[in-house]
Amino acid sequence: MFANDGTPVHSGEFETNQQYLPKLPAVNIAINHSVTQYDISCTANNSRGSVTSSVATVYVVRVPATPLIMSVILGSSTAEIQWMVDYSDVQVCIVRVIEDRNTLFASTEVPAPYNVFTVRNLDATQQYTARVKCHNYIGYSEWSEPYTFSPATNLIPPQNVSVHFRPNITYVTWQVSPNPVKGQLTGYKLELYDVRSSSKTTHNLTPDNLSAMLYGLSTNMEYGVRICGMAGLKKGPFSNLQTFHVPIFIPPSTPDVFLLQIGINSAVVNISLPSHGSHDITSYTATLTTNSLLNIKTPYTSSRNIIMLSGLMPYTSYNCSVTCISKAGKSNPSKTFTFQTLPEIPTASPSHVSAAVINDTSVNITWNPVDNMVVNNASMYYKVCVLGLSQHKCSNTTQSYIILSSIKPGKSSAFVYACTVSGCGVSSSNSFIITSTTLTSATSSPIANVKDDATIIIIAVVVSLAIIVIILAAAFRHFYRKRLTKQSVTANPNVTYGPVATGNTLRSENAYYTSMSSTGSISIVQQLEELVQDVLIENKRLKLGKILGEGEFGFVYKATISADANSNNNSNQTATVQGHVAVKSIKVTGHTYTEVEGFVKEGLRMKDLDHPNVMALIGIAFTAEDLNKPASPLVVLPYMPNGDLRSYLFSMRTAGLSEKFTVQKLLLFALDVAKGMQYLSNRNFIHRDLAARNCMLDENYKVVVSDFGLSRTVYSESYYRQTHISKMPVKWMALESLADNIFTPLSDVWSFGVTVWEILTMGQSPYPGVGNHEVYQLLRNGTRLNKPEHCPSKVWFSVVFPCWTVQVKDRITFDKLVEVLSEITCNPTEDIETPIVQSASCLSGSEYEEPGGVGEVGEKAGGGAGLYNMADDNISMKPLIHTRATSCGDEVVDL
Repeated sequence: MFANDGTPVHSGEFETNQQYLPKLPAVNIAINHSVTQYDISCTANNSRGSVTSSVATVYVVRVPATPLIMSVILGSSTAEIQWMVDYSDVQVCIVRVIEDRNTLFASTEVPAPYNVFTVRNLDATQQYTARVKCHNYIGYSEWSEPYTFSPATNLIPPQNVSVHFRPNITYVTWQVSPNPVKGQLTGYKLELYDVRSSSKTTHNLTPDNLSAMLYGLSTNMEYGVRICGMAGLKKGPFSNLQTFHVPIFIPPSTPDVFLLQIGINSAVVNISLPSHGSHDITSYTATLTTNSLLNIKTPYTSSRNIIMLSGLMPYTSYNCSVTCISKAGKSNPSKTFTFQTLPEIPTASPSHVSAAVINDTSVNITWNPVDNMVVNNASMYYKVCVLGLSQHKCSNTTQSYIILSSIKPGKSSAFVYACTVSGCGVSSSNSFIITSTTLTSATSSPIANVKDDATIIIIAVVVSLAIIVIILAAAFRHFYRKRLTKQSVTANPNVTYGPVATGNTLRSENAYYTSMSSTGSISIVQQLEELVQDVLIENKRLKLGKILGEGEFGFVYKATISADANSNNNSNQTATVQGHVAVKSIKVTGHTYTEVEGFVKEGLRMKDLDHPNVMALIGIAFTAEDLNKPASPLVVLPYMPNGDLRSYLFSMRTAGLSEKFTVQKLLLFALDVAKGMQYLSNRNFIHRDLAARNCMLDENYKVVVSDFGLSRTVYSESYYRQTHISKMPVKWMALESLADNIFTPLSDVWSFGVTVWEILTMGQSPYPGVGNHEVYQLLRNGTRLNKPEHCPSKVWFSVVFPCWTVQVKDRITFDKLVEVLSEITCNPTEDIETPIVQSASCLSGSEYEEPGGVGEVGEKAGGGAGLYNMADDNISMKPLIHTRATSCGDEVVDL
């Protein structure tokens, strides 16, 4: 007798009448030895021999073993139950799921060979128990051991647990994903561990809470916190244990406060703290008091250390103190300081201005005083200015007359203003002519000491004739200049011209220069040749192409320059230059030699400039002179294929491409301008016409400062004072330049601030809707350009706003601007890397206007060729797929 594995189980001899076998091994013993059947045969023996029977098989059969539940896999509202049975001869398994309180929830039969059942529609607030038993044709197994589970264990643990501190309060916050199981999340359980004492406290929270406040924790001690979601009484998994130390809180130190700027209705204060006392300041609060019964808007709160105090009364004393607020609490109030706002600018103006001769060089100017010499309890005074062709003299007085001496002969005008320390109001004026012996009025205002009627008649006749002659001369000049313009691009014997694109010519009248007096043709080359000898370019090397721009005084051409054939023998620095260039020309007819010389000197100012962000001179050429056309100078400059900065930004904005820019990318333009101006100011150069329209873009979209028509170089003094009337860019000018015609490198800083505003607004015009005559009073009142919505406050108050301080000595320098802009652009924060989104009103094409803000304030500039606009005809159609290198290592940004 053999088992199924071939092992002998029993053998032996039996009596003839014995018809049964000994008892086989017990079933459980056979099963334990993996025996499932026995093979039995019988051999009969006698004296004659033996015979063996056939083999009979005996199978070992029993009821299934007790099943074992291996796992329960939980889903959103399901549970997948898996089990196993040791004995494989199973027909059916019965699965039974019991809900809390012994209620049958589900029962089913699973036929072999399957051993998985999924129960559905579970409730997250309940607990369930599963059991399994199996059967075959012999009978049933025992029930499996109960397996208990709850869908609450499938809750996702709270995420991003963080701890924040305030004095005596610890805040715990977390985030949670949507509940993934059937049923409602009923709350949270927070467990707080005291690491020192190994104790635990529990806090139960409602499901709408994602934070908890813990009071009374000991400072400088270690704690741990973890959180789980609750579904009824069932806990979900806990978050990771978050350990923390409760800090010791120290309130901020008492701040130091000083006045940064003061106006008529506002003031700006700056707050500073010792380095050891600035503990995460969150806000600053300024409190004002006054001895009057005025209503004061208080307190003033700011998140930065600069606070604008607005809504103040003119010429009023205020007491101010500042408190700093941090997570640790409030500081002590600063030491109270007192300041007084400025009085209003007078609205009344003196009337009936007249002048009386005293001698050949002195004049007595009188006027009717204003009705009230007090504004806001502040005393007024009069400012009297005499402006002539070669003089500009101003004096102050509190009387209604003044005697001015050293008046030069010729036509002059007297202007009388009523003023306070804030500035002057609208002037009353009178023009007069002074000769060696007389002083006569040129207007209808009465002039004392002019008693001879015959003299008055003679003067009237002379003035009338002069007016007629001027009108005729102007009409003739207009006709002649119009004809000259049509002929200005024809060929001459030595300069060759390419085809002229007249259909799409960019025409931009130069609004920054007054028209020049007309003269006849003059010989230029012989008189100016010595000035330009080292940068002189032979005109045969130039081939002028299409006109890029036209101004009041000339044209800008795109041109090609060839190398000098004799460059090996020529020491001139321009001999090897070749390729595309820009050429500025002046309309010689109608200009004096002095004006043409000024145009040449404008180009020569760039001769020694050598900086990647400053326009450099390539050379100067002269067209040939003949009987029909006088010679004219040509200033040759590098060609800037991407035009001027304002036009580029404007075209991008109006094309709806503002979102391609970030504040960081725009500030890279500003950094280029600052570096160029830093170079110029360190060389005692005053630009006087810095604006986005005068900043060009090279082929790599690097900004190059250009257009030096109004620039001056100063050495012996740090300022330049204008002495003649000219048209200047009023809306870009500093307050001291508007008031006293004084220009310094720091007045260029003011213009830089306006230029950065243009950049940040993508080419908008400053002070829209404000006339030039209103700008001075507006600035004196403390009004400044608004911060663009997308400009971060840290950029505005560290770069732009410091450019516009009233006190020149407190104004930021170009050296500091380069440092600050480099830091911001090289270490950008999220708020300056966000794409710019312009409102619909900012995308209107009608917003574009010719760069304005021009008024008469100073000397007449030398001849210029208008706006230096090298933009191609189709600049607004250029794609915005560009890159440029930054100054931050090898970083490259998209433009």
